[in-house]
Amino acid sequence: MSLYNVFGKDIGMYVTPEMYGAVGDGITDDTNAVRSAINKGGLVLLNGKYRCTSTISISQSDTFIDGVGTIIGDFSSSGSVLAIWITDSSIKNHIRIKNISIRSSKTGTHNGITYRKEASGDDIFTDVLIDGVNIDGVTGNGIHLHGGSINSDTARLYFNILNCHIQNVGGIGICESHVSSRIQKCFISESALENITVDNGCYRTIISDNILINHNGGAGNISVDECESCIVANNQIINHILADFNSDYNCGINANCNTGDVSDFIVIGNVIKNGKYGVRLGNISSGYKGGGIFTNNMFDSVSTSSIYQINTSVCVIDNNIPATT
Repeated sequence: MSLYNVFGKDIGMYVTPEMYGAVGDGITDDTNAVRSAINKGGLVLLNGKYRCTSTISISQSDTFIDGVGTIIGDFSSSGSVLAIWITDSSIKNHIRIKNISIRSSKTGTHNGITYRKEASGDDIFTDVLIDGVNIDGVTGNGIHLHGGSINSDTARLYFNILNCHIQNVGGIGICESHVSSRIQKCFISESALENITVDNGCYRTIISDNILINHNGGAGNISVDECESCIVANNQIINHILADFNSDYNCGINANCNTGDVSDFIVIGNVIKNGKYGVRLGNISSGYKGGGIFTNNMFDSVSTSSIYQINTSVCVIDNNIPATT
């Protein structure tokens, strides 16, 4: 089967882990077979249950992983079940991960999917799509994107996270720093910390049309810190911290400038239910370069304040229901 037009060019035939000896029964160690198939690049079809005893790294550009299969991380050391590592000046671009499931069966700290740039320089181009992936019960973050200490716009690290289902993770549902991203139409629930965290140099982030239910700790259902040009729109954000209802971080959205600036922050059209605060804004003053706009949001059963401001006076807050208290 030719893959012409998958990436706009002919990149050959598809491969499966079974071609490299995988059993796919969820019991046999299929690590080497899965790794060999993914290292081949091109289209990789995963349709079984693959027990992997160490991290599976994506090492080729133009890699397209698809199928109804499951990768089961079965190792106790820290790491990630599936990873994209940039450790030198090589370029990893046009990577697609679609429809598969990822889970962990051991203790330790395992992210579901990790992107990490450790190479020096800002000349990396990365275009990654994570679409329709189900991540359940991993002990670390569901998806962890780390662009390194770089300008994410200069380095062009673009991520689209669409239609994903992430639940019961031991860390943060989606955690990102120094990247540009769109997080859209995802269902994220019961994260041990935040459901979504955007901080540390993120640029041009869109969080829209997601359903976010319960976070059991951390700094808010959505936490934003030290990023520029962030839009949070048309999300359903429900419940918040279960363990400590009176926590100041029992809120739908938290923007707190403890470590850097938050600028050009737009929060519009969200439905936020329950919790102590709907939106919590902390220490946003002269460092808030582009200001913030909070409009047309609906708050329901928020116990203390719809929009709570601490040392903050530079935001436009208008036309929310009910009005800010």
